[in-house]
Amino acid sequence: MGFHHGAADYAARYGRELCLLHVQQGRIRCVNGLLRTYGTRVKAKGEAAGLPIVELQSDSYKHRTYGKIFFPVLHVVGWTDPATGAPQTTTQELDDDLPDALKG
Repeated sequence: MGFHHGAADYAARYGRELCLLHVQQGRIRCVNGLLRTYGTRVKAKGEAAGLPIVELQSDSYKHRTYGKIFFPVLHVVGWTDPATGAPQTTTQELDDDLPDALKG
């Protein structure tokens, strides 16, 4: 799983991998959402799916006892090119969403 601004860059800079641990229900939902998005893309594209580039954000809800509860949200903001591992170009990303009959 790639993180926006690059988990590989983080690992190279700090000598550690970036990891999101999930124990609470919100974190589990966050990772499950990412896995569903990735799974849908793999079913549609096979090995040409690439890896997701995600942005870590947060959302919240009001808990009766504990007040405002924050939970993580992973938004897919792009995909890597499977051949190079680099982020896809805008043309490649736009081409993804077009039906085959409309692709150039």
